[in-house]
Amino acid sequence: MRSRPRSAHDGWANMKTNDYKALKQSYQETVEIVTTIINEWDPYDLISAGAPDNEFSHEVTQIVAKIDWINTPTALAEVISSIFSKEFESELFTIEECMPVASKLFTALKTGGS
Repeated sequence: MRSRPRSAHDGWANMKTNDYKALKQSYQETVEIVTTIINEWDPYDLISAGAPDNEFSHEVTQIVAKIDWINTPTALAEVISSIFSKEFESELFTIEECMPVASKLFTALKTGGS
């Protein structure tokens, strides 16, 4: 009898509870760090004008989804620029304009937010 091919789901099914909890905690910490830095950046001053803290949650989720493939502040600036340009005004979110927030976020992610 042939065994069925392994799927990506098999990895999750075989993941130990502690591994899953650690992965989930790591993801939540990353979301918190990205949210904090993006909210501090606050393009358009929405947060400072009273918008909810989750105002940029859609953009944060997109950034976090790409974090594992980002290895430089410039690569992170490219991601931020791409995401915010699609959601808002592209001319305001050039890679150069996104470099300061990308550098700050890259450092925060590497140091665990401290």
